[in-house]
Amino acid sequence: MLKVKNLQKKFGATTVLNDITIDFPNTAVIVGLNGAGKTVFLNSITGISNIDSGSVELDGFKIGSREFKERIFYIPSDFYLPHYMTGSEYADFIMNRYPKSSSSLFFEISSLLDLTNFLNTPIESYSFGMKKKLQLAIMFSTPTPYILADEVFSGLDLETSLIVRELFTIVTKSRNLVLVSHEKDIILHFSDCILVMKNGQLSRYKHPPEDIENFIKKEEHLDEKINLIKQRLHSI
Repeated sequence: MLKVKNLQKKFGATTVLNDITIDFPNTAVIVGLNGAGKTVFLNSITGISNIDSGSVELDGFKIGSREFKERIFYIPSDFYLPHYMTGSEYADFIMNRYPKSSSSLFFEISSLLDLTNFLNTPIESYSFGMKKKLQLAIMFSTPTPYILADEVFSGLDLETSLIVRELFTIVTKSRNLVLVSHEKDIILHFSDCILVMKNGQLSRYKHPPEDIENFIKKEEHLDEKINLIKQRLHSI
């Protein structure tokens, strides 16, 4: 199990993550407005960003340990891929760092995502969506017990998004998934555990999943902002 205890993260005098303690279930979706700290949270619990205090454990292994790293695959929202590598070279580079990765499965999923014809070309020629497809093909072929993904459906065309959603549905039967998403259909599809990030805190959403949009609007006073904009537009 992924366990976070008393996690604290500041940038200067600003507290972004405020004493977060949570044990993650099999599948969870984190929602919240931009700037709420969702990406900082994922970067912190995967070891990309240093934390100020608190602890993160994965099946009893401490963050930063080899065992921790081998159990988790993270697709950040602003990932950097080495442009000088081809897609195949990058896939080999990443998959060699994880036990039991499957090259044959990688090529099957690459074909499913219409990526095969581009695997031998440099990543610098890839679009944003193609880079995301590459990351996804690697991730699905790397059987880590835990998957973390930040806005992974952003930048994907509708067909690919539907395929990826179904692939996630399949792998969550044997792997643990933590998604950050703002897309309502994705939130509803993985609605067993919805977590809301607000004011540096992460809390469980306890209302009906289909009401999540209205909940966010109410919590963040979005209706007031929308009505103000409407008045401004009508006055033009």
